[in-house]
Amino acid sequence: MTGSWRWAGADERSIQCCGATPSTFISSNDSGGLFGQFTVPQSDRYDLTIAVKLEIFDDSGRVVASVNARAIRSHTVAADATLNDRERLWFDMTEATMKDLNGQLEKSIPLYLQAYLR
Repeated sequence: MTGSWRWAGADERSIQCCGATPSTFISSNDSGGLFGQFTVPQSDRYDLTIAVKLEIFDDSGRVVASVNARAIRSHTVAADATLNDRERLWFDMTEATMKDLNGQLEKSIPLYLQAYLR
């Protein structure tokens, strides 16, 4: 959730924003077999989804305009990856996902919320 809130705070536009960043950490099975002897098995998988919904409300509380954006990334981690490697992967994955999300919002906001921008 921190990334989407940070995006909202860094944006100079005056818009109400709420975000959610559910993420999961799932173990996966290594393939084994003939190729398992020559490759490093993948021990874990990181899945990241960041979704943001921007809404504009009128005085009566009705939503008069909104924009939705969602970015998804997944990556597997080698069994012999160090903690530092794993943290770097997570950081890079989060950064790339936020760039995707930001690109979507930069296109959608002027298109659907232009009347509310200052």
